Amino acid sequence: MKKLLIIALGLSILACKEEAPKDYVELTGKITNKYGDSIFIQNRGTGYFKSIPLKEDGSFNDTLKVEPGVYTFFDGNETTNLYLKNGYDINMSLDTKMFDETVKYSGTGSE
Repeated sequence: MKKLLIIALGLSILACKEEAPKDYVELTGKITNKYGDSIFIQNRGTGYFKSIPLKEDGSFNDTLKVEPGVYTFFDGNETTNLYLKNGYDINMSLDTKMFDETVKYSGTGSE
């Protein structure tokens, strides 16, 4: 009986543990035929601006603490808009030679 009580208590403690929601966006991706050495995320309404360095292969990753809203992604030549909200985990890919036709999003918040 004691073993059953200990097991039940252990399971109830594990079941009650909730993970705190992430207070940031994780943004990752890869750019083929990159124009520069960084990308930029901006929201003119809130004044938010972030420069994210690109690796040699065009990949990038960063965490962003943002207010929910529409942000501009700029690769040095073209722009696209994306909705960002803390807790999202977004991966994007694109080829700058056909920017609009190749932008793809995946991950939490990409719907």
